[in-house]
Amino acid sequence: MSFWVAFAVMTGVAALAVLVPLLRRQEVATAPDLAVYRDQLTEIERDLKSGLISAGEGEAARIEVKRRLLAAADRNSAEDSARRGRRNRWALIACGLVGVPLLSIGTYFLIGVPDMPDQPLAARQGAPADHQNFAALVQQVEARLAQNPDDGRGWELLAPVYLRSGRYQDAVKARQNALRLLGATAQREADLGEALFAAGADIVTPESRAAFERALALDPSQPKAAYFLGVAEQQAGNVEAAATRWRALLAASPPDAPWRGVVEQSLVELASASQPEASKPHPDTQQPDKPLPGPRVENAARLAEKQAETQASELPPEMHLSMIRAMVEVLEQKLKADGGDVEGWMRLVRSHMVLGDAEKAKTSLASARTALASDPDKLKRLDDYAKELGLGG
Repeated sequence: MSFWVAFAVMTGVAALAVLVPLLRRQEVATAPDLAVYRDQLTEIERDLKSGLISAGEGEAARIEVKRRLLAAADRNSAEDSARRGRRNRWALIACGLVGVPLLSIGTYFLIGVPDMPDQPLAARQGAPADHQNFAALVQQVEARLAQNPDDGRGWELLAPVYLRSGRYQDAVKARQNALRLLGATAQREADLGEALFAAGADIVTPESRAAFERALALDPSQPKAAYFLGVAEQQAGNVEAAATRWRALLAASPPDAPWRGVVEQSLVELASASQPEASKPHPDTQQPDKPLPGPRVENAARLAEKQAETQASELPPEMHLSMIRAMVEVLEQKLKADGGDVEGWMRLVRSHMVLGDAEKAKTSLASARTALASDPDKLKRLDDYAKELGLGG
């Protein structure tokens, strides 16, 4: 117990240390996660209309973005009442406190092994690339858990890291261990269901569905579980049952619930997909006994780019920086080959701003203007976006 008391104290101190400078520069780095998700969904619709992605890829993209929005909504819902009364400065503090459990994994990595040497400044400055540090941190906590497999808190901290890294089976194991060691709660059951959903090729399998149902038995208002049970009905072809579940979720949700947007959009898409007969597959090509396919994000390069900022908001500082920088490198390489992708340039510039590197953002903006010089419409979109980020001129 004394270990976790010290752990909690250090976590709180770390949170305050991070929040103070953030309060002074929150213009770009603290852009609302929900706005990022809405931008991603709008971008997917635009790609569908322009034919850049197929209908199947578009559906997979929508499901994945909505899944991440719901995950973010779960983390934020606990402090909704405080945030309503304390906008601006105190709202940022509340968000930071919600992120403490994830932030704490960095501290856990550093103090989890008593005989581990410290990390002096010189050593940190000479450290390898961020993605290597990310892997090393995960290995350290894995080593800790190998020595102490009954550390439920450790499993709970590691599970979302596995999930966001695409290690879905490991995420399932971590969620199961946390449930076994720490006890069942609606949130833990819903998180297990989400991990099983990802491990099952983004299909709500019977095992995943059972976890969501257990979550609702513990807390009938658990939004993630309620939403995914609607997805299960949709994937089984039970359109009306899916709509009924989602309408019930909306009816039970407060007006400012952060997940309302994704549920409402799911209902619109459900109605749209069920009405136009001409757009439905020919009966000879339908496979009613198979659920609708879900997305495999590791095979969707476009989605990986769009999720850089989203994943950053869901990981501890050390890890989210590694994730963003890895995404930025991939995006930069792609834009070298295809400089006409204005959305890609906009994401690249914004990613540099999120990382706090305004000079690189300006350099990328200049490169983008050169690449798009022959297309006035794209150039105007880029310039308007740059002004929104404070990079006009």
